[in-house]
Amino acid sequence: MIRTIGAPAENLATFMRQRGHSPDELVQQVGDSFGEMSLVAAGGSVVVGYANDRSDVDVYAVGAIPDTQGVPLVSHELGPLLDITLIDESSFRAELETLESEPWLFRPGSALAEKWRRKRRTLDHAIRIASGVVLTAQPAWRGVHASLNATFLAERAETWWRLEARRQLVAARWLGATNSRLTAQVCADARLSALKAVAARSGFLYLNRKWIATELSALAREDLLGEYRQLMIDAWQATDAALPRAMQMLERLLGDPPENHLVEVSYLPGVSLHAAGGRTLVTRWEMRSVLLDVTGLPRVRRGRLAIWTGRLDEDPPAAIIELVRSGMAWLGVCDGSN
Repeated sequence: MIRTIGAPAENLATFMRQRGHSPDELVQQVGDSFGEMSLVAAGGSVVVGYANDRSDVDVYAVGAIPDTQGVPLVSHELGPLLDITLIDESSFRAELETLESEPWLFRPGSALAEKWRRKRRTLDHAIRIASGVVLTAQPAWRGVHASLNATFLAERAETWWRLEARRQLVAARWLGATNSRLTAQVCADARLSALKAVAARSGFLYLNRKWIATELSALAREDLLGEYRQLMIDAWQATDAALPRAMQMLERLLGDPPENHLVEVSYLPGVSLHAAGGRTLVTRWEMRSVLLDVTGLPRVRRGRLAIWTGRLDEDPPAAIIELVRSGMAWLGVCDGSN
């Protein structure tokens, strides 16, 4: 069972009643531009019991949605902000099947950044709908909602946060002394991800880090709340203690990483390389750039963006680290099994 703070239906009804409305009115806000929806559900912080007075209501509408609808629709008609996310039903069902049947780790050289982003989005939608309140649904989609296995989602959510913590710790180690403020922030990200892995293991699956203190308080984990307070202090002070503390915390909470885990660095979409008098100008979408004092960087090749693969404790060339630091390349974790 997915853990929430209070019963989801009661949380939603109370939030809407305090604003002079009812949950049934949310369906009308979806509109009929794309025909009748197969499923409309309310989810998010209001439903799982984390909300405050400034929180918005998240509504998820599944139907025959064109792929142009990537940005949530916004409505203020009922008073509180409504974020309405439109999801194409055929794509979503296929992605759910993939999420359940395929391992989270991908093989090296497989456009990790895009696959990671897509899988994370599917997991987020699945958790929000599974823990949400169904407002209206066709029979087939009531069955899909009922079949969203909490145990499976918990395993996937914990795995997600474990991998996030690992890759963020590697990034922090690579950055080292090059930028103490950035290193401290990435260390804090790694520690937050480790805490979220613990919360997911206990049933709190909501994929939003800002509510971690609420979840740890509900679990009565004063020890981990202390860890949370300390990581915030370390991120603010940006001291040399941030990295060793992050390494110790991940070892304590997550143990040693599996031996088959590898780090892979890949160019992000839109990156291009330009020779510049013994140096290389790296641009992304021709809108931002970094000038590196190196030549001979791996070429950008269609269909294969990976440029370096190594062990989690291995350091790449300095130019690879600079590409990650400057937002030109993405650091991911992949499956190195033979």
